[in-house]
Amino acid sequence: MAHKAIKAVQGGKKEWTPPTRTITKPDGQTTSSPMEIQQAFVRIWAEKVFRKDRRKPNWTEFKAKFAEFVPFAQYDGGAPKGQDLYEAITGMGKTVPGLDGWRVKELQALPKEAWDERSTILEMQLRTGKVPESYVHIGTPMMAKVKYTDNALEHRGLAIFIVLWRVESSAWYAKLKLWQEKWIHPEVHGARGGHETLHSAWPAQARIEESILRAKIVAQPPWTIPSSSICSTRTSTWTC
Repeated sequence: MAHKAIKAVQGGKKEWTPPTRTITKPDGQTTSSPMEIQQAFVRIWAEKVFRKDRRKPNWTEFKAKFAEFVPFAQYDGGAPKGQDLYEAITGMGKTVPGLDGWRVKELQALPKEAWDERSTILEMQLRTGKVPESYVHIGTPMMAKVKYTDNALEHRGLAIFIVLWRVESSAWYAKLKLWQEKWIHPEVHGARGGHETLHSAWPAQARIEESILRAKIVAQPPWTIPSSSICSTRTSTWTC
């Protein structure tokens, strides 16, 4: 993924793009100091992208308003077993190493018995609600989206988790997706096998086209209907 992101930058012409070495700070000054560049990314992304100063969600209020719409289904599948972890690692392709230093090929050389031992850690995680400290340390290289840019917002961060967590999360997903089917709404399509965006886009497109055929004026997202179709509606108030 990382090499594709590097080659797909604006102005890159499918060639390797060098990493950003200089950033323009909010005060207009440029810096090539790695520490100042890192601080600039953290500050600007916290403000503009993650919006750290926004009002945080209140889950008590959310539950009071929407809990009745989510069927209750107790999860009782337990933590992934050694076999689940073994299947997860054997099914993984080539991927970037994380901060733990493990490579997928190295872990794929381990026998199933090693993953049986590892599964005891997952059982403890489920029992205590705690995970290893190493899981919270994530490498995030900032890949330039525009060639030779010095703008922190013209970059894309790639979160590179440690490989052991990727193995475990894959095994967890394989189990949780079965439990999810017990309570998720049938018209929710994200993170579900056999579902795609078309399942949401097609009904929305059909409703928009039906409204146009019935000569109803509706607020139409510009990416869902050609402008020519909008302009040809006789009762439309659009000026084209």
